Parts: sequence; C-alpha cells; structure tokens
Amino acid sequence: MDFSLLPAALWLTAQITILSALIGMAAGVLVVLARRSRVAPLRWLAIAWTDVVRGVPPLVWLMLVFLGVGVFTPLGAAVIVFGLVASAYCAEIYRSGLEGVAKGQYEALDALGIPTRTGRLRVVVPQAAVISAPAVVSYVIGMVKDTSLASVIGVAELTFVANRAANRTGDGITPFVTVGVLYLLLSLVLALVGRAAAARAESGWAA
Repeated sequence: MDFSLLPAALWLTAQITILSALIGMAAGVLVVLARRSRVAPLRWLAIAWTDVVRGVPPLVWLMLVFLGVGVFTPLGAAVIVFGLVASAYCAEIYRSGLEGVAKGQYEALDALGIPTRTGRLRVVVPQAAVISAPAVVSYVIGMVKDTSLASVIGVAELTFVANRAANRTGDGITPFVTVGVLYLLLSLVLALVGRAAAARAESGWAA
C-alpha cells in the first residue's frame, strides 16, 4: 500500500464530513422552522423533505445527484448529498430538542409578557441547543463512516485508496485495517471536539 496517499485521502474524508455537517446543521434550522410554521404548505413540505430524504439510502441519492444530474464533480456531489441528508436528520434532532424544553419555560415567558420571538431566541433556543448537541455530535461522527460511500463515484478518500491498494496488491488486510484506524482516529477527534463544544455551551447557559 502506498502510505503517501493517506494524508490527502484523510483530508478529503475530513473535508466531506465537515462541509456536509455545516450544510446540514444550517439547512436543518430552515427545515425545522418550516416544520413549526403556521403556514400549512411549509409544514407539509418540511415533513415530506425529512421523510423522503431519510427514507432513501444515501448511496441512492449519491448516484442520483452525480450520475442523474451530472453537473457536479465527485467531491461536490458528495458534499451536497451528505449535506442535504444531514439537513433532514438535524431538523429532527432540533425538533426533539425544542420539544424537550420544559413547557413551564414557555408559560413563564408568557406570564412575564416577554415577546414571543425574543423569548424563544433568548431562552428556548439556547436550551434546545444544549439538549440537541449530543445527538448532533453523534450524527456527525456517523457521517465519517458514511463518507466511505463517496468512493463509489470516484472520490479518492480513505476507502477509495484502500480498495485501490487491495485490488492492486491482493492484500485486503493491511489497507483496510490502516484506513479503519484512521476512521477511528478521526471519529475520536470529532467526538472530543464536539463534546468540548457541547460542554462549553452547557456551562455558558448554566452561568
């Protein structure tokens, strides 16, 4: 196995994960806002989006966007697909976080006469963010493994490099054990960063 290819492959894996996560977390906010909208068509659209996106395997979306649409580079298609899939899952995580805020918080805001929008942004949303953070971190860690699907469309990430080395040398153990360790290390790094960020957010809210 050509170990010199691993740094670039690891960077591609990390790049897909981070960019897709950022897209998913941002777009998920829009989806959950639509889901909670008073406008019925927006709610229906948000529900349909989350159900359809989560109901179809990511590999199918990947092939549909890359081969069906046919205007994106392999890396671009991977980031877009994983980002859009993440938006559906993040929206559901955010929705659960909002529902996890005690009803007494809403009643207190009404009793104090605090405007709805101001109260939601300053009181409810921070609490929902703290509740949602662990699930978001877990999902992003899972995305690290999902990025291996990008190898199918030719993205030279870790699995692509391992598969190519195995086909060339006939050794299926060394390449995949090596990239397995790298996936594990990347997941651990993301877990540590995510937990630290969540803990800081929680301590900041408690303060």
